[in-house]
Amino acid sequence: MVRREFSVVAFAVLVLSAGCHSGTLERAGPQITAAAISADQLPTEFYVTRTYHYRVGSVADPRGMLVALWNTGLESTRAWQPLDNLCFDPIGPQFTVEFVRDDPGIANQGFARADGRLRCATTLMAYTVSPAGN
Repeated sequence: MVRREFSVVAFAVLVLSAGCHSGTLERAGPQITAAAISADQLPTEFYVTRTYHYRVGSVADPRGMLVALWNTGLESTRAWQPLDNLCFDPIGPQFTVEFVRDDPGIANQGFARADGRLRCATTLMAYTVSPAGN
């Protein structure tokens, strides 16, 4: 399932690039709020079949990534990104997204230990995603 992980990221970046160049996006984007949190403020429960972590070096524009995913039909409810250097090892998360709907492919991404993976950071940026106008 690693191929799916990279294909979703590549597709989202492609959609984001196309949207930026054309000046329009297909759908109204979501409303995204962000706040820095500590690891002990993370939720205690995660939807394993809805939560997906990107093993990429960095996500320079998390809001843009969330909008791009939203515009491809992968609507999300929340996301997290480590802000400190404690998660730079290859298995540490760089960007984690929880989608609105279950996806059978996500269950195979090894997110059962999501809480521990996110808690390897001291400080995270937490994103809350909701439909525009809500």
